[in-house]
Amino acid sequence: MKKHFNYILLLALFASTLSCGKGFLEVEPKGSLIATKTAEYENMFYNSQSVGFDAPALILGDDATVLDSYFAASPITLQRFFRYQADVYEPEASADELIIPIRNIYLYNKIINEVMNSEGGTLESKNSIQAEAKASRAFLNLYLINYYGKPYQTSSASTDPGVPLVTKADVAQNSFTRATVQQVYDNMISDLKESIPLIPINVPNRLRMCKSAAELTLAKIYWFMGNYDQALLLIKQAKSHMPTSFESFIYNYNQTY
Repeated sequence: MKKHFNYILLLALFASTLSCGKGFLEVEPKGSLIATKTAEYENMFYNSQSVGFDAPALILGDDATVLDSYFAASPITLQRFFRYQADVYEPEASADELIIPIRNIYLYNKIINEVMNSEGGTLESKNSIQAEAKASRAFLNLYLINYYGKPYQTSSASTDPGVPLVTKADVAQNSFTRATVQQVYDNMISDLKESIPLIPINVPNRLRMCKSAAELTLAKIYWFMGNYDQALLLIKQAKSHMPTSFESFIYNYNQTY
């Protein structure tokens, strides 16, 4: 009886395997929204507005100070960053400054690669959404290369290891190759140069990438590369493109602080 039961079980498993072909993967899951419309791709920006991954960059700055009463109560990882300790995370912990940007880059790649074929929306709006996603991807790659790559040096950038350049929205991708520092910088500059002419001055939310923010991101890249003339030119452009859909200011630290 047991032998017959095993044969029946194997037959059932074999039949179920044959029935689960490619068509099964094409069935839209109930209760889930698969983006098809231009507006739905734009709404993805609101799923990517994560904050906190940039905390280490602030804490590691030369101008960072702390008060003892607050410092003792802050997360241990932030205390370790402030002390410039070699080991910041516990072995089982994940670094927000890696996980959050990579998760958001996945969303930006999906927008970049699919929005132009979406339903509804004008060609102008599709170009604008794609451009915003490209500039946002460059912004996060700038953080990643400065967290995990060496500072830009003309003499060694083409050989210094950088970070992987992820350009596909593929959750099954499991093989990544570190690009060089030069390749990462070239990619960021290309994304921003293509995007800036298409990004509007005003955006619906201050956490989304506007034209001024994209220009300042490119200015920062040129600054890190030692190209100060180009950086200054972009800073001046950005000042003339400040958004008016919400309050924004440029502070003179010598006066404000």
